Amino acid sequence: MDIPQTEPLTFRAGTTVQWQRELDDYSVSDGWALNYSITGAGGNKAIVASGVGTLWTATLAASANNLPAGIYSLFGYVVNGSVTSEIFDMPITVLASLIPASSTDTRSYNQQIVDTLRTAILNYSVRPFVRLEIAGRLLIRPELNILREELGRFEYRLKMELRRAAQKSGKTPGGKHLAKFVRPQ
Repeated sequence: MDIPQTEPLTFRAGTTVQWQRELDDYSVSDGWALNYSITGAGGNKAIVASGVGTLWTATLAASANNLPAGIYSLFGYVVNGSVTSEIFDMPITVLASLIPASSTDTRSYNQQIVDTLRTAILNYSVRPFVRLEIAGRLLIRPELNILREELGRFEYRLKMELRRAAQKSGKTPGGKHLAKFVRPQ
């Protein structure tokens, strides 16, 4: 399998992710080191790339690739002593792992969607594009107001789901408390 020659925009959790980058101005022999950081609401990962000449290879091992699904920022930078230069900064999408985990996500569908939308809104500012085409792939960012509308819709569904679950278990679901009075016969 060939190693991609650019940073990924999407990858699946639980898999090994590897890419290469040719950086003509930043050679290993000149003392440069290439690093990447993945940051987001679901966690952070640091990746140190290995290099030969000006060709760098970054690898995130499957065993370390345990990020929950969501939108993250992938930031690449080179360091040489006290000099640091940015080489890459883009939003990426981590897809859910298809490998069965030892523990399962017990959140309901509505809770998962609410959490995902909150993460998308929180990370909205790290996505500096509205419409972007990279290597023939078109990426379109939804508007913030649409994300907020969807969040409100799914928060309401989650609230109703939690209320039904509370009623089923005999607990008070919150909100109004209604009393029923029965006249003695």
